[in-house]
Amino acid sequence: MKRYLILFMATGLPMTLLGIPFTQEHGFPLGPVLGLCAGVFVGGTVTIVFGIPHHRALKRRAAERSEEAIGVHQVDNAQLPLSYDRAFDLSMEAVSLMDCTVQKEDRFRGTIIAKTGMSSKSFGEIVSIEITQAATNSVQIQISSRPKQRTALFDFGKNLDNVDKIIRFLNVHSAR
Repeated sequence: MKRYLILFMATGLPMTLLGIPFTQEHGFPLGPVLGLCAGVFVGGTVTIVFGIPHHRALKRRAAERSEEAIGVHQVDNAQLPLSYDRAFDLSMEAVSLMDCTVQKEDRFRGTIIAKTGMSSKSFGEIVSIEITQAATNSVQIQISSRPKQRTALFDFGKNLDNVDKIIRFLNVHSAR
């Protein structure tokens, strides 16, 4: 809900401020009212046009997750019966199959940071993977995906898709 209010205010407020020139043209009571109506109309339209498809895309895919799953920053964990080195190699392979550009990889710390290119759903994402040794022949992997653009309010499920793709890949290949 907070996301939709931010979008409404970010798009509606500038339109409301454009009502100031209407005051000079149409007089005091009518100018601000026209500006306010324009702001409410534009803010509501943009919120509906972008908010509803984003909400539907994530609700369908994140039904079992909490309300936080509706956001653009997605994080998930997996514990797999793999050696540390095998988990790191599989994670690198998963990232390369997603057409990501690896920005940083550190086998010793168990971190991989990669960036995706622009798509129809976003301006690109930053995918992070952290691998820690959980027990003998078992690792804990945390996958995180967020928009490159920190001000992004909507991604239409792209970051959730990134996280799910990597977890599916790791689960399938850890069984082999």
